[in-house]
Amino acid sequence: MKLGILLTTSPENENTNTVISISSAAREQGHDRVMTYQFS
Repeated sequence: MKLGILLTTSPENENTNTVISISSAAREQGHDRVMTYQFS
C-alpha cells in the first residue's frame, strides 16, 4: 500500500516530527512506499 503525506509547515514546526513518526509507523506496518512532501 502507498501512503502520501503533504506537510505545508516549516521544518521547524512540531508537525514535522509528527509526520516523521507517522511515516516510520506506516513502514513498520508494512506499507511498501511512504512519500512525504514538504512545502513551506
